[in-house]
Amino acid sequence: MASSTEATIAKTDGLRKSRNPYHVCTGPTFALPREVFHAVGGLDPTVARGEDTEFSYRLAMHGVVFVPDMDAQAVHLGLPSQHRDRERAVRAVEPFLAHRIPLRRDLRKDRGRRWLVPYVEVVLDVSGASETAVRQAVAAALDGKVQDVVVTLVGPWSRLADGRRYSLSDPDFELRLLRDLFAHDERIRLIDEPASTPAPIPFRYRGPVDVPLHRATLERMIESVQKDLTGVLVVNLPDGRTARLERTSALGRAVLLTGAGDDVDEVIAATHGVRHEPPDRFWPAPAQPDPVTIPAPQATVQVSSDPPDKTLLRRLKSALRPN
Repeated sequence: MASSTEATIAKTDGLRKSRNPYHVCTGPTFALPREVFHAVGGLDPTVARGEDTEFSYRLAMHGVVFVPDMDAQAVHLGLPSQHRDRERAVRAVEPFLAHRIPLRRDLRKDRGRRWLVPYVEVVLDVSGASETAVRQAVAAALDGKVQDVVVTLVGPWSRLADGRRYSLSDPDFELRLLRDLFAHDERIRLIDEPASTPAPIPFRYRGPVDVPLHRATLERMIESVQKDLTGVLVVNLPDGRTARLERTSALGRAVLLTGAGDDVDEVIAATHGVRHEPPDRFWPAPAQPDPVTIPAPQATVQVSSDPPDKTLLRRLKSALRPN
């Protein structure tokens, strides 16, 4: 009798058409090189349930390719917990997967929650940017329809010395002000250089700091790349600059395949695809109010219940009456 894993492999053409191939990787059913095991951090001992799925998810974000071997066999010793009490077994694993696998959107339906691994990293280069532009960009990123976001502000933060050196003549006055504004918000990170990939975060947005996100931008960009699993979505802005949404698994794969001087986007175009789109769909224009039509003034019509002749006679008597 075929297992559910074998059925999934068959249905997805050997996992080639699978959106999340790591789902089929359970504890005794995968093998990998030692260096890959250590590169992703190994199994997390703090994950009491679902540690194999969580580890496989990190492998996917690292860019590995899952290749099924239908001749290999695995045996589970003892009765699986889901066969003993399926309802409790599922409930026990959900908190661990919800915090560590952002792609499990079904487990993150509570609005306003904070999760261990965010869904999207928004990267903004703030070097030379004004305080106003940075504050607007950060506020827009954190107040979108996609709430599961972390913001990374890239700038020369390391050159700022600690201690009481705040001076109005400080050449780094603006940069120091930004650090003091955002240093204590756990949703905002200040770094000098972004990492090659945001793993284990599944998506990364990069765009100009002076082009704030629309509330629907991230949601629509993610929906777009999820339909065809595009590696990178590039939005061509009207001024010639670009904004982009990167799929971490595609970036991870490109990092594994490229060497010094290689173009990462060229590799992603070959493995996952790079798509260019205009901005209208992702930065929708503000809704225009319906025009207000003011009706033309109407002539005043006096209505009397008296017959016309009686009304005229009354007016004549009023005119002839002595003062």
